This record gives sequence, C-alpha cells and structure tokens, in this order.
Amino acid sequence: MTSHRLIQSTLSRLLCVTEIIHDRAHVDDHREGRPTRVQWHSRYGGHSLAWTLEVQQGANGVLAHLTAEACGGPLTRLTPRWQRIALQPLSARRLTRLADLASDWDKGPV
Repeated sequence: MTSHRLIQSTLSRLLCVTEIIHDRAHVDDHREGRPTRVQWHSRYGGHSLAWTLEVQQGANGVLAHLTAEACGGPLTRLTPRWQRIALQPLSARRLTRLADLASDWDKGPV
C-alpha cells in the first residue's frame, strides 16, 4: 500500500531523519533532480514488512511516496486487496511521523 504526501522540508533532512529512525535503511542512488529511493525492513505485530520511500525535491517541499509490502507472517496469506486495506493506515501513519520529524528539524529542542 502506498501513501503520498508533500512534506515541508528538504530532501537531505528527510533522508537523514529516515536513516536515523530506521538504522538499516538503504539509500539507492541519490542524485540531484531525480527521485531517490530508500528501502528497509521491519517487524510489526508478528508481520515482516518491506518499506520503500521514494522522494523528490519540489519547489514547495519534498514529494514523498511510502510503500509497505507484506513479506512474511500472517498478512501474506491475505489477498492483495486485503493486504492493501490492512497496510494503508500503517503506511499513512508512518509517513506522517516522518513528515513531522523532518518538518520539526529546524525548530530544535524546545
């Protein structure tokens, strides 16, 4: 399931936040002006999930697409439609958290 969001931050800040939160994140081929892909795996409630974050710097922020896919556990026994229904809230929440952290980066500690 893919969630989309425009994040009020810079590409480098969002990539840095992603790498801090997900210590096993792998950034694929970061080149100026081209979409950048970050991938990682995680466990969530007995499920193994593969995450892909595709980001591109825009004029007003970073356009981000976060995709979650089941790669192990009970979710893999569901049809693709039910997997999308199950993963949509999780991917939206994860992308919102990344956006909040990247946007708050400049504010520093309160």
